[in-house]
Amino acid sequence: MRFFLFSMVMISTILASNAALVERVSGKTFEVKAQGAVGMSAVVMRTIGNYESIIASAQVVEAKEDTLTLKTTPFEALAQGALPSYEAPVAEGDTVYLGWMYERVLLIAPTVSSYTQLSSDTQKLFTHSDMFAAFLSKIGHPSPLKEDFQTFCRTYDLGLLQFAIAQKLYEVDCNTFAVVASHDIEEAKGEKMLPFYSRVQSIDANWWGEGSARIKEFERYYLELLGVSQ
Repeated sequence: MRFFLFSMVMISTILASNAALVERVSGKTFEVKAQGAVGMSAVVMRTIGNYESIIASAQVVEAKEDTLTLKTTPFEALAQGALPSYEAPVAEGDTVYLGWMYERVLLIAPTVSSYTQLSSDTQKLFTHSDMFAAFLSKIGHPSPLKEDFQTFCRTYDLGLLQFAIAQKLYEVDCNTFAVVASHDIEEAKGEKMLPFYSRVQSIDANWWGEGSARIKEFERYYLELLGVSQ
């Protein structure tokens, strides 16, 4: 796959705090000295002349104390067939940026007050849930599927999903759909909106098929979707 190489310098600024150097490469796996969670996405970058280029995507497959093991995959987010490609195996000394695009977030919350409070985090850029509701209405899925979230993330270049469920905020990697962190929050007060808070009046539904049924219980649906037990 071919992709543009030279527009990625900004990534080192965005994700500088999550940078680590590649160590101990073995085939498609390698280690870095860093902390993280299994399922966390990353990109591997290499300096070529005056530029930094992404040479691969990766995800954390094992986390031990201060050492992470990652497995590489082709980087296809900037696919561009008209431009030259650069493909190379990951090597020691390459730079890994953990938490790929985690600054760009879709928040799923049950009430307007919980959404407003949680989306006030100025270190993140939130894509409004209205856009996801409109996306679901277009495909006829009032019950969002895992694949719906992942497609939306790819379309809008998001890296992280946040789900406000009861007294927890679950952070979920867009690519792997793995829960990479959770935080205690104040439980939302008031009537919960279904399938989540948005200003879209109603989400259209297909006549049949997966995703066409309407959610009846906010917490139960999303806990099951995430594979989390409470």
